[in-house]
Amino acid sequence: MKGILLSLGCCLLLVSINAHSARWIVEGAKLNVDPIRNIKVLKHIKIGEKDFSVLETPGLQVSSSSQKNIMKLTNANRVFEDLPIYLDQPIFEQEDKSASGWHVQRMKYDQLNPNYQGQGITVAVLDTGVDITHPQLASKIWTNPNEIPDNNIDDDANGYIDDVHGWNFGDDNNTPTDDQGHGTHCAGIIAADQDPNSIARGVAPMAQIMPVKIISSNNQAFLSDAAEAIVYAANNGAKVLSNSWGLYASWVGYNINPQSLQIFVDAVTHAYYMGTVYIASAGNDSLNLDESNLRDLRIPLGIGGMYNMIGVASGDFDGAKDVRSFFTNYGANYVHFATPGSNILSTIPGGWRSMSGTSMATPLFAGIFARVMSKGYTWFEAADIIRQTVDEDAKPAWDGKIKYGFVNAEAALQ
Repeated sequence: MKGILLSLGCCLLLVSINAHSARWIVEGAKLNVDPIRNIKVLKHIKIGEKDFSVLETPGLQVSSSSQKNIMKLTNANRVFEDLPIYLDQPIFEQEDKSASGWHVQRMKYDQLNPNYQGQGITVAVLDTGVDITHPQLASKIWTNPNEIPDNNIDDDANGYIDDVHGWNFGDDNNTPTDDQGHGTHCAGIIAADQDPNSIARGVAPMAQIMPVKIISSNNQAFLSDAAEAIVYAANNGAKVLSNSWGLYASWVGYNINPQSLQIFVDAVTHAYYMGTVYIASAGNDSLNLDESNLRDLRIPLGIGGMYNMIGVASGDFDGAKDVRSFFTNYGANYVHFATPGSNILSTIPGGWRSMSGTSMATPLFAGIFARVMSKGYTWFEAADIIRQTVDEDAKPAWDGKIKYGFVNAEAALQ
């Protein structure tokens, strides 16, 4: 077993390439099982005008010779490996449930314009799923208006049967339940109602949450799953995508086979044309990406040409002034904004908990973004407003470290 580390916002992922099987992405063909021997066709993905087939080859490992064999069998010119990922445990998690909720005061939740609370905006959380029954979230969960529950029919002909409340792309079913807590935590940061027994609450309480599970119940996912999830969310009306995961080029052999990322680039570009913004975590490796990207590219923030991608760093407060979270990545060429990400209290299945990481800063930014968009702005206009109203008080902590600055939600919503 060959292992590669991958970061998921506040977490670590282990990428593992199985020596006895592999997954492949074939571009330009919608393949069927029958004519291909010893190959299982797992799914078909359509992104714009492009067709992709995802294959599994038992008995073959990822190698250039295996790739050539797949190309020969499928008669395809573009075949590349589908990168596997596995979720590990959060690394910056606080067990103290009596956290101060400092981010609520720092971002002035109670002073934010009450007329714009995210209404009419759907935020897709691409993560470990969401607890759609959580008391603070149940009323916020997106419902597919064109799907009849539990009739085993794809009523809206979108390719997903009974996708009433999103989809589980890791397990390929209509149950995006969170069995790990990370996705529910992110969802709560965005839109949770305030609990009478807790100060945990979302920054955009009238936004809708679309559960889009990309990490399966056995902690496994693939890049094709993430790409398919992006297209699904954008096609079904999500205007903001909250993504608390990322990887580094060296971990997946980017210099050897950059085409493995093409399906992801195509998916984010498709979201761009659908009017959807992609919010990405900066990562938790205390790196200056302006320097480290020259040696080891941070994915996806380091990939060029995706104009709807916004990178988010994590901020903290030392009791007197704003500071950068000790773990956050930064870099003015790649990371655009910062919001609180240290010791953030939010929902988990069965209650609430504090966690730290750019995983937390990302949905907090996504929630503020949804509130600004609820004023009737496009994502591009919302981004420009947030850029023009960054917090001058936080400038000493962030000047030169990120492209624009620390978000001032109150000013952005005036």
